[in-house]
Amino acid sequence: MFGLCMAIYLLADMTSGAGNLTIAILGNILVLVLEGLIVGIQILRLEYYELFSRFYEGNGTEYQSIKSQTSH
Repeated sequence: MFGLCMAIYLLADMTSGAGNLTIAILGNILVLVLEGLIVGIQILRLEYYELFSRFYEGNGTEYQSIKSQTSH
């Protein structure tokens, strides 16, 4: 997150006037959206992993590809 904010402020420093403030505001909004997306993906990943591992039992047959079945 620090790297993204630093890049936004470097871009904002390259401009002058109202563009400086506009880039800083829109850049911070972009960083917030990206961070929220990353957190949301991690939450879903953990939820699926933790929740579904409680109910899934791997008692089936082991997967064998067609290639390995024909070589026997």
